[in-house]
Formats: sequence, structure tokens, C-alpha cells
Amino acid sequence: MKVEGSSFDGSILGFLVVRLGTALFTGCTLGLGLPWSLVWWQRWVTKHTVLQGHRLRFIGTGGGLFWRWVKLEFFTIITVGIYGLWAWRYVQRWKVEHTEFAN
Repeated sequence: MKVEGSSFDGSILGFLVVRLGTALFTGCTLGLGLPWSLVWWQRWVTKHTVLQGHRLRFIGTGGGLFWRWVKLEFFTIITVGIYGLWAWRYVQRWKVEHTEFAN
């Protein structure tokens, strides 16, 4: 059985445009748009990722992450930052759960 290769075909220009766009959007919304920025970034990354011959697709939404993000921020604040260590893992798990093969 032949396993096709894995690759990433995103460009530097695309990276810069998406990063600048997400930073501006997050800043203009005073941080409230961060879940949508994370989704925009993750969609760009998965769109340009091929894993064993299969392109990936991200199906999560900013609205789907928003209240989870509010909860994570709340617990991080009341635990003086300690919960933030688990928050990162929670967001990573959410991103993986909303990633699938596109073809």
C-alpha cells in the first residue's frame, strides 16, 4: 500500500495577509473578535495542509468558539492565570475536533 506524502502549500504572502487581517480584526473589536480570528487562521492553515494525500478542511465557527472562549477567559482570570495552561489544550482539542478531510 502506497501512502502519499504530506505537505503544506501556503505562501508567505498568504501568511502575512491572514496574520495582519486577524491582528487588525482582533484589535478593532477590542479582543471580542479573537474567536473569529482563530477560526480564520485555522481555516487558512488547514486549507493549505495535505496529510497523506488528503487535503484538510476546518469546519469550526467563531460563534461556536465564542462562549467557550468567554468561559476560558473567566476561569483564567479567577485562577490568576493558572487555568490558562489548560485553556490552550482545550482550544487545541476544539480545533482538532473541527478538522476533517476535504476530499
